Amino acid sequence: MYLTSPNVTHYAQFSRGIAGLRAQLDRSSLEMVTGRTSDPLRAVRGDQETILRSQSALDQAEADSARLKVLGGRYQVAATTLRSVAELGQSVIGAALAAADGSSGIDAERFAQAQARTSIGSVLGALEARFGGRALFGGALGSGQVTQGFAALQTELDTALTGAVSAADVRTAIEGVFADGGAYETNIYLGEGQAADSQLAHGKPLGSLPSASAAPIRQMLSGMSMVLRTDQVPTAEREAFLQEAAELMQAALENIIAEEASVGLSIQSITREETALERRLFDAESSLEAVLGRDPFEAASETQSLEARLQAAYTVTGRLGALRLTNFLR
Repeated sequence: MYLTSPNVTHYAQFSRGIAGLRAQLDRSSLEMVTGRTSDPLRAVRGDQETILRSQSALDQAEADSARLKVLGGRYQVAATTLRSVAELGQSVIGAALAAADGSSGIDAERFAQAQARTSIGSVLGALEARFGGRALFGGALGSGQVTQGFAALQTELDTALTGAVSAADVRTAIEGVFADGGAYETNIYLGEGQAADSQLAHGKPLGSLPSASAAPIRQMLSGMSMVLRTDQVPTAEREAFLQEAAELMQAALENIIAEEASVGLSIQSITREETALERRLFDAESSLEAVLGRDPFEAASETQSLEARLQAAYTVTGRLGALRLTNFLR
């Protein structure tokens, strides 16, 4: 007849009990850390729709929030870029007006030309601004290069100014380069004519960003190019020519500032949408928390209790392990 040792029987029972305590402790510890119940179905009594609806609302709110952050970043960078272009324009306007003052002499003309050269390159560089991999001033271009750059523009100006002998000739040639369908739009600008689609949540339209071929940008570059090519104008006509260039840039400056203001309004719309979205996100999280949430203090108390029970079980098991069959036969 096979006899089972009493200590072996009790040891096996305690081992099963310890395994159960370990499982409970793991569950309780996880719930304490996450603040969520480990048994969602039990929490909703088997009704998964409650969880699915709340989770779907939360996922949508988080996706909208991420998209708005990217959108807001693009418009913030665009506004900063337009401000930079406006400031560059102001510097060339000041230099052109100083050179248009006959008392300033040839040095003022040279300074104005140098200022125009530097500013044109800086404007074209600024228009390559990107955020999240997207070219902001390329329309619906995406991630490609927006313009051919300063050297290519110089080549187009050289071609257009061939044969120009008067201030009127120079101005007409330069205006032709930057006119609708001119060399700048067809050969220098590499972006798309169509603006990138921008929408807030639920399809609400948002003002589009201007492209590098927008009229105010072309107008500013046209005025800067006039200043740059002042040396191709007869000396007697230069003062009036520089004055015209300054007036053209001033008009462009006002339009660029208006574009910046429009972008600012879009940023305000994005901010309002983000505020509304934060409320949606809070409501979705609260709804899910009400269903799946676990009080951290309660979970911590349970964890502490289970740890104490498990420690006691280990102690008892250790004592049983030290017993022999003779202890039970006495």
